[in-house]
Amino acid sequence: MRRLTPDQLREANGFTLVELIVVVMVIGILSSIAVPQFLSAADKAKQKEASTTVASLIKAASAYYTEYSDVPSNAGHIKEYASLQQCNSASAATCKTSTPTTVSHWVNSWNTPSGNYRIQIEKSGNMFRVQADPQGGAFATRGINYLLSSFVFI
Repeated sequence: MRRLTPDQLREANGFTLVELIVVVMVIGILSSIAVPQFLSAADKAKQKEASTTVASLIKAASAYYTEYSDVPSNAGHIKEYASLQQCNSASAATCKTSTPTTVSHWVNSWNTPSGNYRIQIEKSGNMFRVQADPQGGAFATRGINYLLSSFVFI
């Protein structure tokens, strides 16, 4: 082992322990701010999916009512006014990798292609009701519990 002189020690390149600790602390603080913001943005995007789906189904029901003077009672009635696709899997986790298919004519309930929501439509007299219930993993317990919209035809 070779001994270094004090002049050689001062010229040695590298980081001190204090500098490394400061850098690790700064990275930790930045990540503690960024990670929750990212998770919040992902949940907001999933909630936007539900509101967009519900709004398009309400518009399709309104178009059906305009043409037939009756409230739609299943997916087949509003199919020509909205593109309805579903995930065939019962598990929300496998919906992300499966290919979406067209919703059957006579169903009142289906999973969105992403698997994040279970869509339910219902006719009650002159009222058309759409409900999007979150499902799958931690998302089902965070953010919006359900999105419900009703439209009454007079």
